[in-house]
Amino acid sequence: MSTSSTHSISIDPHIVPWSYRGSFLCFATRSGKNGRLTHNNDICLVSHVHPAGLPLFALRPNIRGQLPSPSGFHTTPSPVKFVASPSHLAWIQDENNTVAEATFCGPRVIRLRGSLPLSFDTDQDLAIDMFRTWMFKVPSPDQQDLPILPTVEFTSRPDSALRFVALKGKFDLINDAPSTCNNRRITISSSEPASEWDLLIVERERAPSYAPVDSVPSIDQLVESAQQLTFVETETNMAGAIDDYTRRMCPWTPTGSQISHTDRYACYVMWTSTVRPGGYFKNESVLMSKLWMNKASMVMGQLLQLPRSRRRLPDSMCHSELLYDYTKPPIYGWVVFKLLDILHAYPSDPAHRAANPFDRLPKDVLKKLYDGIARFTLFWYRHRSSAGSGIPWYSHGNDSGWDNSTAYDDQTMCSSPDLGAFLIVQDDLLAQMADFLGLSEAKEWTGRREKMVKALIDELWDKDNKVFLFKDAYTGRRWTSSTLLRYIPLVASNYLPKDIVEALAVGVQTHLTEWGLATEDPKSPSYEPDGYWRGPIWAPPTIIIESGLRSANYVDLADEISKRYAHLCDKTGFAENYDAKTGAGNRDLSYTWSASTYLVLRCEAETRKGKVE
Repeated sequence: MSTSSTHSISIDPHIVPWSYRGSFLCFATRSGKNGRLTHNNDICLVSHVHPAGLPLFALRPNIRGQLPSPSGFHTTPSPVKFVASPSHLAWIQDENNTVAEATFCGPRVIRLRGSLPLSFDTDQDLAIDMFRTWMFKVPSPDQQDLPILPTVEFTSRPDSALRFVALKGKFDLINDAPSTCNNRRITISSSEPASEWDLLIVERERAPSYAPVDSVPSIDQLVESAQQLTFVETETNMAGAIDDYTRRMCPWTPTGSQISHTDRYACYVMWTSTVRPGGYFKNESVLMSKLWMNKASMVMGQLLQLPRSRRRLPDSMCHSELLYDYTKPPIYGWVVFKLLDILHAYPSDPAHRAANPFDRLPKDVLKKLYDGIARFTLFWYRHRSSAGSGIPWYSHGNDSGWDNSTAYDDQTMCSSPDLGAFLIVQDDLLAQMADFLGLSEAKEWTGRREKMVKALIDELWDKDNKVFLFKDAYTGRRWTSSTLLRYIPLVASNYLPKDIVEALAVGVQTHLTEWGLATEDPKSPSYEPDGYWRGPIWAPPTIIIESGLRSANYVDLADEISKRYAHLCDKTGFAENYDAKTGAGNRDLSYTWSASTYLVLRCEAETRKGKVE
């Protein structure tokens, strides 16, 4: 029943949410924090306007007669298996009998068809606040000129609304209006024997959208547009959209290098985890995942639009939640330098490669970027300083992004070497940007950078043991730790003395396993295989340390770290983090941090081979 993409890969919906770029909906077997809101038996339709994801329905084909009355998500094993490619999801009975299948018409429209009845069950026992649902069949319109298609409206508190439209087939509802029972069921089935049903599920655009109202298609317009195509044509369009995205993300294809299976898998994880503007997202944003980690770290577009009065950045954001309990480290200096390097390596017009990387950005955009980063940098200097120290402090491990690192076991209120190093890089970026923009602050930022280099060395460098320390923000007491965090100052390798960089390059190798950089020394008694920041390999420190080593001309070591990370992704995919000794994936197994890091390192490796002009 399906058509195949030219570059199809297999997708396991138990691991990777099946979705469409821009959509807040996905199909997955797991949802809620750590997958706790589902039983991992059936495919669920999940909404990501809710923090950690809200499973709206569990879907089950009627294989062996009538299903039991709806009592929520099914606790019994599914009678079918699930097979998916990036553009096609199928419910398979007896190895090769497709009884239902799905594709996307676009970010807000899902199309399904099938030969057996398919039921959508809600669950009144969901452990979230204020959960309630409402559904009803829409009466036939009295205007004779309107098309009469069976239609069901469904709403779920909080903040989800769908319209089910049967292009072919009929609906049967259980516990619809006026029932107040939250255990509800929608069943789509064929109107005639030996025929198929054909269904559209349309997501209502919730207010307030950041796009102009007139540019947001109505549900009726989306339904009418979907009707113009067959199911196969719709799937072909979805496959083409994914292939186009993959070619843009993997620009080495025209030069002869092949796009590998892992490349395509990484692109799919990125593509499927992207959402359109809405809620707190003012721009298209990439979520950490469309399983349950559906937050976006403070993306660059949001930084540009941050109110001038607000210097501190939130720790995280999702569609309907903005968290200020912690903040983010000053990583934007390194990020902008990295993005400028990528823009320089892959110019839109190779014949007109910019001499100055800042020339790649319009000056008004560059000025907004400068203002946003400057405000956030001054937050650290003005609001996170302490007497007797030139290095600001973190209030918690979450401020650094290394939530439960062993560095913070005794005291979370501390000056950390990564914080000083990030500020050095960020100060230098701001000095260069100010100079390019002709601003008088350039010398001030250069002065801050020089002072921070001195403070980092004087206060936190242990020259006897050749390692960076951590410092209590209250007492000035210093301590060491067996965490990889000690080596993040390699990010500032261009600014530190050569002997310190050399010591860091030697020391970091104690964390290097067959698969990559362990966040805790593997020989440490505090090492945990699935201990979050107490052992597992993570993508962010991998690329930060790799780039610092490369900048300091430790090319062989940087190459080795890059190769081992690529090998890890080839083996395991794109997990939230990885067991540093076995390479097994931990926690959320469809994570954009890991996929994007893989793609950047892959692009850079191709560039070094001279594959990209």
